[in-house]
Amino acid sequence: MEEEVEMVKVRKKINQLVAYTKSLKEEMRQSSVSLEVNGKMYFIE
Repeated sequence: MEEEVEMVKVRKKINQLVAYTKSLKEEMRQSSVSLEVNGKMYFIE
C-alpha cells in the first residue's frame, strides 16, 4: 500500500515536470525540448 502511495506521488511530480517543460517549450518558442529523468532522455513536443 505504501508503495502505491509513493508511485502516485512520483507520477504527480512527473506530470508537473512535464507540464512545466511544455510551458518552457512554448515560452522559448521551440518545436521540442529535452527532459532527462534518471538517465533517460525524453523529448517533449
